[in-house]
Amino acid sequence: MCLYPQISVIMPVYNVEKYLKRCILSVLNQTFSNFELICVDDGANDSSYSILKDFENKDKRIKVIRQENQGLSEARNAGLKKACGEYVYFLDSDDAIQPQTFEICMHFATLHKADLVCFGFKKSDGQSFEGCDFDVEKIKAFESRHPLDFLLAKGPFKISLNVWTKFYKHSLIKDMFFTKGIYYEDGPYSVEVLLCEPKTVVLDAKLYLYTQNMLSISNQKTTLKHIQDYRAVIDKINFLSLKMAHKNDVEYIRRIVFRRYVNNQYKCCLCARENEKRQMLEYFAQSLKHYQKEKIISIKGCGLLKYLKYCFLILKY
Repeated sequence: MCLYPQISVIMPVYNVEKYLKRCILSVLNQTFSNFELICVDDGANDSSYSILKDFENKDKRIKVIRQENQGLSEARNAGLKKACGEYVYFLDSDDAIQPQTFEICMHFATLHKADLVCFGFKKSDGQSFEGCDFDVEKIKAFESRHPLDFLLAKGPFKISLNVWTKFYKHSLIKDMFFTKGIYYEDGPYSVEVLLCEPKTVVLDAKLYLYTQNMLSISNQKTTLKHIQDYRAVIDKINFLSLKMAHKNDVEYIRRIVFRRYVNNQYKCCLCARENEKRQMLEYFAQSLKHYQKEKIISIKGCGLLKYLKYCFLILKY
């Protein structure tokens, strides 16, 4: 047995008793077994902590950390500070992974001497387990020294903005932490990683099972904070791109990434409660003025009709 695990799995936990056992079992049943599972209880007030302790008592690979509720970012950061594996993987506790996920990631990371392995996901009901039997030798892979080209790309070889479809070399992210206290924290983190231009392998394989949990952050009724946090995320990515990226990459981020975030920010306004909608639209209009000034949005990036819509909102509010 190795002194240190090859993989550190970091799993934040907050009120997910309905899904937690399935998630943990999907890790414990991996075909590659040399890992540690760091579970960070972020002040859960359901039975999640009891479930974690029960698993910890049964399997020495599981380590449970308990802290007061500080949010997803700080839970991940706490886990990252404790990680000692050569590779790091972030897993959300209401989701699950395919049984060969670690085996496949280790295979391609070793074969290509890669710093980052990226893969796809499929949606799940959070209850059943749709396990697949992969032939590792038949999985298509694309190697790149410029992974930003694959961010939100079309086709089988693409990189998402989330962190749970990425398998990281620990040395790549050991000093890279999540922004505290905001929603959508995956985006800035993923962009920062890609801007480091790590040697990356992108796989045409869906190894992650994403649960459509109606109680999750992504399904909550939108509030002003959601709108504000979209702006914080956009500003953080803009800062990172201006600091770290080549000119063409900055343009790519503005055209592809910011278009999605600004659109989502606008959709949040439209989905708001009627008594909050005007306040959110006013804040969004202020954000649009800021984006124009910083050249974050443009006709080329938004498309003519959407850009004109944004200009109308600026004038209206």
